Amino acid sequence: MPSFLGPILAQAITLSVGNATEARAVIEEDVEYQGTTVPNATLGLRYKQLTLSAGYGVSIDVVPLDHEPRDVSVFHGGFIATGYTLGRTTFGVTQAFGVGRLDFRARALSEAATTRARAPETGGQTGGETGVPSGPPSETPGTGTAAGPGVNDIAASPELVRYGTATTDVSVDHLYSRDIALRFGVGYGVSGPLDRESAESYQLVETNRASAAVVHTLSARATARGTLTGEYAASIDGGRAQLLTAEAGYGYAFTRRTSGDLAARLSGSRLPARSGAFVQYDVYPGFSASISSYSIVGRGRATFTASAASAPQMDLVVLAIDPRVTIDAGTSYELRRFSASLVIGSALSTAGEGSAGSLRSVTGQLGAGYQITSFLGVRSGVRAAWQTFEGETAIPLTYAAFLGLTIGFAIPITGSGGGAPAGPAQR
Repeated sequence: MPSFLGPILAQAITLSVGNATEARAVIEEDVEYQGTTVPNATLGLRYKQLTLSAGYGVSIDVVPLDHEPRDVSVFHGGFIATGYTLGRTTFGVTQAFGVGRLDFRARALSEAATTRARAPETGGQTGGETGVPSGPPSETPGTGTAAGPGVNDIAASPELVRYGTATTDVSVDHLYSRDIALRFGVGYGVSGPLDRESAESYQLVETNRASAAVVHTLSARATARGTLTGEYAASIDGGRAQLLTAEAGYGYAFTRRTSGDLAARLSGSRLPARSGAFVQYDVYPGFSASISSYSIVGRGRATFTASAASAPQMDLVVLAIDPRVTIDAGTSYELRRFSASLVIGSALSTAGEGSAGSLRSVTGQLGAGYQITSFLGVRSGVRAAWQTFEGETAIPLTYAAFLGLTIGFAIPITGSGGGAPAGPAQR
């Protein structure tokens, strides 16, 4: 064996592989049966001050399951992320991508719909919420993670579309003193249709983002922070949008089990002229508030989270600034191998229904799961989804009952990393 491989192989290398498969009975006017399977794999390496991870997965939706004609949409996602610590400074780079065919209506009633509102979980998992490895969340607005955009982020097309997204994020974290931490980041993303038919619903958009933040630890329980973020987007047809946001926040741990956060925001937007149009400026005051708590109930653990925020979002379908209120909540209970959860996610535009980029979306899930072995689990429950875009119904109020199977292993290849194989956390 080459001598240079010795130090590397002595470090922690972990391979995680898994698959999540489910069948759904979707109820709108009639009952339609759908299926989704999501195989995925992630590799992680830790070597002294260096960390490296990479993942790949594919999400396959089959609609309908029980008769022809049958549409099969395949969406590939992957990421590679690296970090290096030098003294008090940590440098990070993340590259993520997603490409393939998307069935937004099927995704609205899959686990992807409840990603953002997911209640905290204590078990291990082998991939992103949809199973497609997504890596660290992208900071590029509107492009989503490598798993593709979510139904609470972008208007749903009634047709299957070929869609692609790629993001690159660079970050620098510096511990200025024991109580003060600084963070700087830049990001670039591109997203849009991959063929002419899909271009009827979406447009190719490039996004750029830069941010700076300072976090001051006031005490063992309290932190204060300030953040300044700038975003710029340009579409292939000449559209432009700019958004600048300043935020001041305060976080406090009320007890060892309960913590909260409150922030005030002020945003300003500029929509430069397309040919012959005027320039529009807007100012948006906003806020965010969140709370999370857990407690021991009987022999199990109960967790609750809730958050609300008001902020303008850069809508990349029509390249507009849409003021939105997001309200998310989740609660879960875990008792040995059994778990149950209720989650709700929403994005509600405060602009008029016919305003450019006006999005209103609500998703929810009530489910239970059981971990049969360390690597095999089952889950079942019901979901609901609804969405309108610019006053038109994109997804009518739809319900689904689902039954799924999850398989997952975390395998330490060498070194001290990993642990016993563990299946995905039950939903």
